[in-house]
Amino acid sequence: MKQHYKIKSLFLITVLSVTGYFSCYRALNTPWPANAPVYDILENENYDKSVIKSIDTFSCNDSLTLELNLYFSLLSGNPANCPFTCFLTGLPPGVSGGGDSTTFKLNYYIRYSLFLNLDTGFYPFYINVRTPVYGLQKYKAVMHVLPVTNNAPALAGNYRGSDPCGYFSQGSYWAFYTANVTTVPGHPNWIGIQNFRGLGDSIIVYCFMPWMQSGIINIPPQTTHGYTIYSRGNGYFGFEDSTGTQHQNWISIFGDTIVHGADTQTCSTQLKQIL
Repeated sequence: MKQHYKIKSLFLITVLSVTGYFSCYRALNTPWPANAPVYDILENENYDKSVIKSIDTFSCNDSLTLELNLYFSLLSGNPANCPFTCFLTGLPPGVSGGGDSTTFKLNYYIRYSLFLNLDTGFYPFYINVRTPVYGLQKYKAVMHVLPVTNNAPALAGNYRGSDPCGYFSQGSYWAFYTANVTTVPGHPNWIGIQNFRGLGDSIIVYCFMPWMQSGIINIPPQTTHGYTIYSRGNGYFGFEDSTGTQHQNWISIFGDTIVHGADTQTCSTQLKQIL
């Protein structure tokens, strides 16, 4: 009988120990909010599009960066102790950046920078949100890739030039001339300026406009008919509303240098379209 009693006592002690362990574990738990947070994901500069309510389309040109802006807006409930994690999946090959996950609390703003090197077309991907309350939620979005921007056709036309020039210092004299700006077949974002600086129609200077830098134009080093020509700094191009009905193109390039034999001149190209 004594031996049976000892075994029974040992069993009770073991049960009490196990019960005490689980009770202690539950005491350390932090309860989830009584009212689970309700949220929306908004995108666009004005945050007027809901990613949750509809499949959204983000447009960008190939070889440029798509800035994907997301704002996690608290609509109701208590976001305390409810961290959100957001990450992107399903991005097509040719897209770099934007793969890291971010953990945050509502309200929060996220920006993903995605560099695109893709063929034109539509590419689906997913905006993923994980929370302790809802688990993993997947929201489908679409990336619309447009062709590489080609600004050259818009700049083609006849121009008047009025350039301050000098020998290692600008402004010693002014060069006034007319020039013809043309596209370069097979080379998007390149233009040719015929009669550059009034040197004659046989002189065509080629300029490049990097499509990833809006409004930038420069003259790479080149030699033609004994003239070596290049720009020492970036230039700019754009459109000026001069009449209310037409846009007047303009091209301005700083510090373009012309070397001809022992003669070196520095000018600033200033071209304005003839309407």
